[in-house]
Amino acid sequence: MSGSGGAGFLSHDGGGVQRHGFSTFPGDGGGEYPKAAAVIIGDEILKGTISDVNLPFLTRMMYNRGLDMVRAEFVPDVEEEIVEALLRIKSKVGENGVIITTGGIGPTHDDKTYSSIAKAFGVGLELHQPTVERMRTHYESQGKMLNEARLKMATLPEGSEVLVTDGLWVPLAVLNGVYILPGIPRLFQKMITAHESRFKGPSVFSHAIYTNSGEGDLADSLTAIAEKHPSCDIGSYPNTGKTETEAGGESYATKLVLNSRDRDLVRQVSKEIFESIPECFERDQ
Repeated sequence: MSGSGGAGFLSHDGGGVQRHGFSTFPGDGGGEYPKAAAVIIGDEILKGTISDVNLPFLTRMMYNRGLDMVRAEFVPDVEEEIVEALLRIKSKVGENGVIITTGGIGPTHDDKTYSSIAKAFGVGLELHQPTVERMRTHYESQGKMLNEARLKMATLPEGSEVLVTDGLWVPLAVLNGVYILPGIPRLFQKMITAHESRFKGPSVFSHAIYTNSGEGDLADSLTAIAEKHPSCDIGSYPNTGKTETEAGGESYATKLVLNSRDRDLVRQVSKEIFESIPECFERDQ
């Protein structure tokens, strides 16, 4: 939709689908914006044996829930490095922030996440009996023994809050704002989604504008607008092939995405972009 920037505002619902209209993310719109971070643990990811798909899923969910993702770090299965990364990132998110860890909670020698988190916060490990009973039911239904190796997966940092996910025996342990999840995407996504109500922040409003101007042509105008409005994030994304389109829409050279918790500010910045940059247009979603 062509125009002067007065319409076409976008938001993302809980499933990450763009829709027309302003968002209604959870949160009261006040106070310090909550922060989130991720620690992805596993030698196999750093060696390229497998590709991580949990981080993109997590960042979209946190954005949809109104949290600012401020860090994401990949670390090997080395206790000292997990502890160091965890404590460094904890200082970035603050006491009220959350950290999501993925991976390293299986039954083998290289699964060191529980012990590393316990060490980071100066606590011990303890067998969590409710988890043991859920494990027993699960493995006995498969004709398998609940041996010492498997019990390692129910040996959690002392003082953890343990969340239960319907249909799964796997615990979601939470200690000092750190949510400890498995790396298996099917489990990770089911568990984090089941407890997404625990993650919430003030509303974030988003708006997309398209232009046939290249980034080099609009850079000066866009820089001036961004410096004038630091509370509005402005992303610039060139089309990799100018004839390509999104969802069968009109071709474009550059896509601009505005994000702010101030809806009126997003409207104002949109208006200024239309006034300063030629060949801008919007799309109904």
